[in-house]
Amino acid sequence: MSKIIDSYGPLNKKHERQIYATIDAAMRDYPRLLVVRFDLRLPGEELQDCLTDYRPDHGVWSRFIRSLVAQIKANIRRRKKQGKRVYPCKVRYIGVREFDSSGTKPHYHVCLLLNYLMYRGLHFKRSEHTNQRYPIGLPRMITNAWVRALKLEDKKYHKLVYFPGNCACFIFCEEDLDGVVQRVLYLAKTRSKHNEDGWRNFYCSRR
Repeated sequence: MSKIIDSYGPLNKKHERQIYATIDAAMRDYPRLLVVRFDLRLPGEELQDCLTDYRPDHGVWSRFIRSLVAQIKANIRRRKKQGKRVYPCKVRYIGVREFDSSGTKPHYHVCLLLNYLMYRGLHFKRSEHTNQRYPIGLPRMITNAWVRALKLEDKKYHKLVYFPGNCACFIFCEEDLDGVVQRVLYLAKTRSKHNEDGWRNFYCSRR
């Protein structure tokens, strides 16, 4: 095991197997993959809004996935009507629910695996006035899906989706696989997870 994976601490063996199985299924679907890592947060004081006590219901994850899948399907249909070349694109995913160091604030880490021929990267637009990045294309669909899953409307809640630096990587051949697996196995760590509140803490697409 690499030093990177060692730094994660103990891994949940069942989740580790599910991660490998999900990546393997995606690689059987398509010869080249776009792999996207991002975080989903809940409303709180960092937004200086009135929802500091917001608590999502148990359906928030399934609503997020359904919304994202629906948007991707609609995007493909729209591009096809415009005469653009399109490709099939199953949405493979791995998601975990974790807590901050205080053990009180949950958040989600997510990995998406998509057909590279359909989505070749992430795109953002920078405001000339504020220099802030705004999501467009696939990142916009992801942020819209999360805001809708939370049953919120205001665009300020797009801030609840965080795309870290170097959040997109690619699997074009077997040589790319090891680096991607090292990053994604972060989601299998046992640290920062607990089941005391009765919520699931691991999600993955069906094979």
